[in-house]
Amino acid sequence: MVKSALLAAAALQLVIPVCALATEFPHQQPITLIVGFGPGGSTDIIARFLAPKLKAALGQTIVVDNRPGASGIIATEAMLRAPADGYTLFACTNGVLTTHKYLFKQLKFDAAKDILPVTQIASVPYVLLAHPSVPANTPAEFVALAKKEPGKIMYGSAGVGSAGHLAAEMFSSKVGINMNHVPYKGSGQAMSDLVAGTINVAFDQQSTVAGFLAGDRLKAIAVASKERLPSLPKVPTFNEAGIAFEAASWTGICIRSGTPAPIVDKISRAVREVMAQQDVRKRFEELGIQPKSTTPQEFQTLVANDRDRMGKAITAIGIRPE
Repeated sequence: MVKSALLAAAALQLVIPVCALATEFPHQQPITLIVGFGPGGSTDIIARFLAPKLKAALGQTIVVDNRPGASGIIATEAMLRAPADGYTLFACTNGVLTTHKYLFKQLKFDAAKDILPVTQIASVPYVLLAHPSVPANTPAEFVALAKKEPGKIMYGSAGVGSAGHLAAEMFSSKVGINMNHVPYKGSGQAMSDLVAGTINVAFDQQSTVAGFLAGDRLKAIAVASKERLPSLPKVPTFNEAGIAFEAASWTGICIRSGTPAPIVDKISRAVREVMAQQDVRKRFEELGIQPKSTTPQEFQTLVANDRDRMGKAITAIGIRPE
């Protein structure tokens, strides 16, 4: 009798974790990872690289769904229309979470209330990129050129309110120049026009243009980080040129607020497990991306601090909401 009771208890201990996991993800259905920009941009590159690894960690198929347009707003609204059950993830970036409330008058969501940051996965320093025809190879030469021809230089970005847009505006304010903004539906489109010479420059990430830089179809003038990127060792920082300027975009995994805590924890643990893999970290660094792996609380603190900091910066440089 005692032996039977012990066997039953042991069997129950084995069943409990399986039932718990089943409760977290009750259905074997694909998880959608929504990306707010088109193919070829850094957010898309990160999402597609991580998708198969997250599949292995979560035991669920991951489908990347690109929803470009409106600086990530279309993707955000798509994510918020889905149930808060963990089957819809969002490759969230600075814009939607920290700056859009200061840039757009009629948002249909409140990022602070409706979106739950789960784990930061990347920080990507911006690089001032230029078409080879631009007659400037150093930060000083570029600033001098822009001051000589105010409003003539055209710069592209992934859209109004994107991190690249704000980086360019903050840099312009910092050095006292005026450039003409050309917004796109994602950095991939902007980089295509930059390579074609339709626009002159852009603040974007190395991961988006690595092939163009290697083929001398674009040139990197400076990096907006404290130190040079290991993947671009010959490109100086703005600080080295005497311009105290840093700018980076970050990417994370977010979900709808209201998602059950066990699912949030499971997703966070899976993402951090993937980000700890050496091949992941190596690939990120090759692309000029700084790998990150935060807890939900750490990521939420970063978002809150950045939202306050960027709000003050936007007000200071005079960008008005549209």
